[in-house]
Amino acid sequence: MKTTIRVTKLLSSDSSIKFSIDSPKESTVAGDHRHFIKLKGWFFSEVGEAPDLVLDTGPRVNLPALIERPDVALAYDKAPACCGFETLLELGVNAKLGYMRDNGVEWLASVVFERVSVLIGHDDYLFLDHDSNRSVSQFRGDLLIDKQNLTLWREYFAKIAEEEQNHKFKSAFLMAPGKEYIFPEHYPVIRSGTTPADQFISHFSEDISIINPTTQLITERNFTYSKVDTHWTHYGARVAARLVCQHFNQTFVNPDFNYKYTRTSGDLGSKFSPPRTEVVPLPDYSSVNQYRIFDNKVLNRGRVHIYQNNDTINKATCLIFGDSFSTPLIIYLVFSFARVVHVFSGADIDWSIVHNEQPDFLLAEMTTRFFIKSPSAKFSLKTELLRKCSGYSDSQRRSAITNLERFNDPSVQFYRSMAADALNIADQPGLPS
Repeated sequence: MKTTIRVTKLLSSDSSIKFSIDSPKESTVAGDHRHFIKLKGWFFSEVGEAPDLVLDTGPRVNLPALIERPDVALAYDKAPACCGFETLLELGVNAKLGYMRDNGVEWLASVVFERVSVLIGHDDYLFLDHDSNRSVSQFRGDLLIDKQNLTLWREYFAKIAEEEQNHKFKSAFLMAPGKEYIFPEHYPVIRSGTTPADQFISHFSEDISIINPTTQLITERNFTYSKVDTHWTHYGARVAARLVCQHFNQTFVNPDFNYKYTRTSGDLGSKFSPPRTEVVPLPDYSSVNQYRIFDNKVLNRGRVHIYQNNDTINKATCLIFGDSFSTPLIIYLVFSFARVVHVFSGADIDWSIVHNEQPDFLLAEMTTRFFIKSPSAKFSLKTELLRKCSGYSDSQRRSAITNLERFNDPSVQFYRSMAADALNIADQPGLPS
């Protein structure tokens, strides 16, 4: 088991207290609860006798008598010869180090153990592990979509088909493959049965048009996925965007971004200390900004981006509901559709948005590890914004309102009003968070 050790200084008010944590240093180590690490450092007061040190690991105990630290005494005139401390911490048990004062304990530092939810594969490829969707069990074939969620998925697709018939748009569902499907030989888990991704294609390929880019992503996989991230790269998003355009019979307009190789730690490499990194191709997509006519800047779920590109050859609107894989996807679709509306919703569809947009194309996107749970049939962007805004501080609310004032295009009034209403209503007492 990999564990990252985080050491944080807590004392800020008493300048007469001097201390240092020599070990542990912030790092990622291997081991379990049967392992111990050394907590070592020094501590003294520049005024009077040093108070007693205490260690809190659940139970609170006094540390043993201070030990000699001649190196500290040489560095600090007021340091006593005996100012060092040393004890053992059980790996995985968080601790706080402090000293006694008249009004209780003044905390000096904390040592926090964070389990690294990463599976290290062959050739140092990193994969998600210990996630709430149990992606390892899914790939192994031990966890499938249950009957209830199969039924809900079918109802989800039936609703799309009904709306498609009534409102005359064309729809598709884009699968975003987990990295284990792209690099199975680097994944340290044997695929021994049907996976939810297999099950999904088998059950629903006749209910909706499924865009499965796995083959194309594998073809250029050293560019389409990173060793240190769960998501496809921007280059991989371009591969998927091209397939979306082909599926909708729209010309894919290659924005011809300039790529440069950039070192990144990704969402998996950043869990280690020091971070594990890789150099990946990253485009300069600053030219996309000129087409953005709305962005509510909500963090993750509930975010809405809208782009208007009147110069593109395809005079169509594409409405996208997706998860984090869809975010880099839209920077390519902006050049292939006159209007792109992107809702970060995890493939949950708010039908009031569909009715407002009257899109030519509706795209739902979801990564494969989420397939075990069907999208919500009652997703409401307004409800999601209310939930998010209810937790805003005053400064966050002011910043959000200032951001909304930047966007005056009449075609985004629907979204602007929804965000503004959420910010105003969230001021009322009693709003559930």
